[in-house]
Order: sequence, then C-alpha cells, then structure tokens
Amino acid sequence: MSVPFQGRHADLQGLIDILTHRFRSRKSLKIILYLDDLFLPDLKIILGLLKAPSCSITLEERWIQWQYPVIRERVIGTYERDYKSFVEAALKDTGYPFRSTGPSLEQFEVDETDDASTLGSKIIGKRQRTWLEATPLKL
Repeated sequence: MSVPFQGRHADLQGLIDILTHRFRSRKSLKIILYLDDLFLPDLKIILGLLKAPSCSITLEERWIQWQYPVIRERVIGTYERDYKSFVEAALKDTGYPFRSTGPSLEQFEVDETDDASTLGSKIIGKRQRTWLEATPLKL
C-alpha cells in the first residue's frame, strides 16, 4: 500500500541528503519555511538541513495573517499560538537536541503587504534565527 505523497517525500529527502553530505565547502545556508501550507512530514525532512556541516545557518519561519490594525505583538502571538508548537514537535520527532546556547541572532519581523480586503491588511510574519558556524545548535 502506498502512502499519499510518498514519492514527493522521497524526492525531498534525497535533495536534503545531497545538500547536507556532498557540499561541505559552503559557508552559509538560509532556510525559509512558509508554515501556512506546510505538512509535518515535509517539515521534518526539511529540518534535516540543520545537520549541514561547516556552515552558518539561518532558519526563517514565515506565516500569513489578516488583521487591522497591524499590531506587532498580535502577529508574534499568532506564531506562538499556531506555529511554534508545530515546529518544535517536528524538531523533537527528528531527534534534534536542545542545547544550552541559543542562536547568535533571533528576531521577529512584520511586513504589511499591498494586499488588503475586507479581512484587513495582509501581514507576513517572520521569525528568523541564525546560528554561526561555531555556535552549537539550539532551537
């Protein structure tokens, strides 16, 4: 019996394996996750990029919401309520350890787009964390 999307997951896993094991000379890696339509199996595979050797890594999580007025704390609250546990569950399932030191840089950004409707303003929230090469990985 085949699992839906099994072929897609295998292709994605193959790409991640190539990126983490064959390109050791890179100096930095930026991973952008659009959380709104991301499936947990895909997220677990993509987080395999965090194992990439010899590089600094930036993980940026993005999500979209509609609201008016634009209040930064509400955008961050949406991440905390709707997406943080999703990402943390994926990390726990993939076996990444939580270490004592955090990312070298962590920030939230809130971008208002030109799109607007009766729902309000379209907001793109971004949580960005960067680990420098010498920094142990902690999420």
